Amino acid sequence: MAAPRGSPVTNGQATPSVSYDAVFKTSAPVPEGAPMVDGPEFNNYDRKNMDITAAELVAEMANMGFQSTAVGEATRIINDMVCASILHTLQKLHF
Repeated sequence: MAAPRGSPVTNGQATPSVSYDAVFKTSAPVPEGAPMVDGPEFNNYDRKNMDITAAELVAEMANMGFQSTAVGEATRIINDMVCASILHTLQKLHF
């Protein structure tokens, strides 16, 4: 049972309301269009007797959270640059 606001109680002892208010904050609503945070379900790989590849892990990082999303986005940009470089090289070799 939750303690009423203004009189926080932990294990039968009162706690300072400043600490309580600092920790137990009301969540702000999630903005419209915010990406869903999600990641690889490692149990799915275990059940299929498969290992997750580095490419699959990095691809899944795009939705795992702030820092992982940055790694996933950086990987996508690098892959785009590599593909563009290969395409440019092939165009130069075409007679």
